[in-house]
Amino acid sequence: PPPPQPPPVTGSKRKASDAGLSDPSKSGSSSPTSPKAEASTTAPVKKQRVDGPAQASSSGNVATASNAAVGNDTFTAGAGNKTPVKPQADAPVDAAAANKVKAITQPEIDALPNRVLKDFAELGYGNAAQLLAQSPAALKRLNETSDAGVQVREGAIHGRSHTSRNTSTQKVTVYMDPTLKQKSPEDAAGTFMFEMNNAHRRPQFDALDDDVRNKKVTSPSDYAEKKMKLEVEGMLHTGMVGRELAHGGHSELKNLGSFYTMDYMKYAKETEGKSANDKQAYRLDLAKTRMDVPHNGTSHRQVYENQFAGIR
Repeated sequence: PPPPQPPPVTGSKRKASDAGLSDPSKSGSSSPTSPKAEASTTAPVKKQRVDGPAQASSSGNVATASNAAVGNDTFTAGAGNKTPVKPQADAPVDAAAANKVKAITQPEIDALPNRVLKDFAELGYGNAAQLLAQSPAALKRLNETSDAGVQVREGAIHGRSHTSRNTSTQKVTVYMDPTLKQKSPEDAAGTFMFEMNNAHRRPQFDALDDDVRNKKVTSPSDYAEKKMKLEVEGMLHTGMVGRELAHGGHSELKNLGSFYTMDYMKYAKETEGKSANDKQAYRLDLAKTRMDVPHNGTSHRQVYENQFAGIR
């Protein structure tokens, strides 16, 4: 009789595919790569050393980055392999040079509103003249000096701009120190405005000198104070012009030192609501405080007292 058979296994049968061992011929994916084969495909490829010269670039006159020395500039050769020409870099922006006095064109000069501004621009202070043309207070004063025949020339005494009568024409003349062309248009415009204020008051300066000759003013210190007060009047008017330019957005207040703007603003604040006599007294006190301010090794007091001696 046949031997007894083992009892049947209960439950679901496990397929070969469940163990990941499916027949490659019946599957869409290849069999797993063997560890040995995987190592051979992922290991880094060892580069072979090639002796001999490097391959030349297709462009024979341009040096490539691969054969340029590290840390050295690269050059582009000129035509016909002549002397290499270094590439030109953009010139650095010079902020100081960008804010210097500049000349303007003749049509721009002709467009200026009065003669003294045109004369100022003709000397090369074009953008400074255009700046002053933005201030109503400046234009009013410069119209007056234009009508009075004030001249504008280049020149300096002791390194400073000045106002005097021309010895040959006897016309009141403002002389501009040429070194101002190396400064900002605000510096040049403020100096010009101050000297134009002195030119506007030239009849008062002349009358003061006559008082010395006629013995009406006999004290050197008295003469110096009176003359300083006339200059303070011009200083404060120049400061008012500077304030107009700053508040009109035509220039920055911090660049208006030559306009005496801070002096004017202090004066305006401290005399607000006061009488004309009080304002006059303030200006006289301001003149006295500026008498002994040192400048170029001297002071206004010394200069004016020497002038007094010359007039006597």
